[in-house]
Amino acid sequence: MFGRTHLTIAAFSLTMTALTAHNLPSAAAQSTPLVLRGGHWCGTPQVMPTTYQAPPAPSPFLAAQRVIWLNRAGGTYSGGPNTNSATNTVSSGIFGSGTFTVAPMSNRFDWPTLVACVKEHYKPYNVRFVETKPTSGKYVQAVVGGTGDEVRVGGGGLLGIAAADNFCGVTEAGIAFSFSEAHVGISRQTEELCATVAHEIGHVLSLEHEILGKDTMSYVPISSSVTKSFVNAESQCGTEPGRTNACSCPITSGSNNTNSGKRLLEALGARPTDNVAPTITIDSPKANATLGPSFPVTATATDNMGVESVVLLINGQERGSDEMADTGNKYIVNAINLPEGEHEIIMQATDNAGNITKTAPIKITVAKQVTGGDCLSNSDCKGNLCADDGTQKFCTESCSLDNDTCPSGFDCAAVGATAVCAFSADDETGGCCDAGNSSSSAAMFGAFMVGLVLLRKRRTA
Repeated sequence: MFGRTHLTIAAFSLTMTALTAHNLPSAAAQSTPLVLRGGHWCGTPQVMPTTYQAPPAPSPFLAAQRVIWLNRAGGTYSGGPNTNSATNTVSSGIFGSGTFTVAPMSNRFDWPTLVACVKEHYKPYNVRFVETKPTSGKYVQAVVGGTGDEVRVGGGGLLGIAAADNFCGVTEAGIAFSFSEAHVGISRQTEELCATVAHEIGHVLSLEHEILGKDTMSYVPISSSVTKSFVNAESQCGTEPGRTNACSCPITSGSNNTNSGKRLLEALGARPTDNVAPTITIDSPKANATLGPSFPVTATATDNMGVESVVLLINGQERGSDEMADTGNKYIVNAINLPEGEHEIIMQATDNAGNITKTAPIKITVAKQVTGGDCLSNSDCKGNLCADDGTQKFCTESCSLDNDTCPSGFDCAAVGATAVCAFSADDETGGCCDAGNSSSSAAMFGAFMVGLVLLRKRRTA
C-alpha cells in the first residue's frame, strides 16, 4: 500500500483546523469498493468556514479562456512572496527562499496519452491546454516530472503539490507540480499520474480536497475508484471517506460541503457550445513525397470560434502538436526521427468547443537524404551531417581536399579542422550559398554550423 500526498500552498494568513475522523460510509452507500490509504500528510491549508466570503458570481462578459501550460521539461524554481508561473517563482512560505530543480518527465509515461487524459478531465470547462510556454499573458503552469524529493516538503510518498496563493479562488499565475517518477510502479500508473496532474491543477483553480472517491479531488486511488472526474455533486471536505475536515470554501454558507464540478463552472465558466467543426488542410509535404526521417508538416486550420490545437498523427499515433498559429492560420509540427519506409500522415484540428476535424490521410516515404537534400538533424542524412546556412538546412558529407569526391554541384570546402561538401559558388541555380557575388563556397560555408541541429520550431514530438 502506498501513500498519495497532495499538498497545496496558500501564501496568506490562515486559521488551521485539524482533520477530524468520521465513520466510513456503509457498503450500500458506496458504488464501488474503496481501498483507503494510510500515512497521509497533507499541507492543504484550511480556514474556518465562518471566515470565508464567497467570491462574486462571474460576469458573462469576463469569460476569457484561461491557459494551462503542460510542462514536461521541468525547470528551476525559486521561492518568493507570490507565485508567478512566468518567472518560475513559488510561494516561499512553504517552499522557502531557496531554489530547486525538477527534472523532465521520463519516457516511462506516454505523453500524448497523458495530455489527452488531463484534457478530458477539463473538457466541460473554459480552459485551454498548451504544450509550449506562452510568451505573454497570465497562465497556469502544470509541471510534470521529478520525484518529489526536490521540494523537501512533507514526508515520503509526495505525488503532487500546488502553489496556490488564492486558495478560495483562481491563482491566475499558479504552478502545479506532479511528480511523475513517484508514480512509477503504482497500479495504472499513467492514469494515476493523469489524476494527480488534474488534481493539482484543480487546487490552483480554487478546488479543495473532498471525500467522494470518484472525484478528482479525492485521495482514493483510481485503481479503487475505477474512474475519476470533477463530479457535480456535494461532498464533505476531506481526503477520502472517513477523513473529513472543515471546508475552507463551503459551497453554501453554513455547510461543510464542497462541489468540484460546480465550483469549476463558477470559477472558469463552461466550455463554449458550438456545432461548427474546424477546417484543416495539409499544405506540406505533398502526397507520395520522399522525405528524410525528420521534417516539418504544415497545415492551414480555421474555426469560427478559434482553433485550440493542431495535432500531427503518424500511422494513427500522436507525434506532436501546435497550439499557436505562426502566420495567419498556419500551423507547423515537426515529425522527428521516423524509421525509413512508408508512413501515413493526418493532421487533426480541435476548436475551443472541442469539435474535431481530421484531414484525409496522405502517404509519404521516409529515406535518408543524399547531399543537398532537406534535413532537420544529422540522422536525416546519408552522410550523417546536416548543415544550416541561416536560410535553410541541407544534408552534406565529409570529403577530402586532396581528392574531391563531392557530387556534382558541390565543392569540397574546409570548415575548421575538417572538410565537407558545399554548394558550388558557380552553380547556375545559386544554391543556398549564393550571395550574389564572387565569394567562394569555402568562405560561405565557413559560417555554417555542421552537425548542429537547430530546429526552428519549438514544438516537437
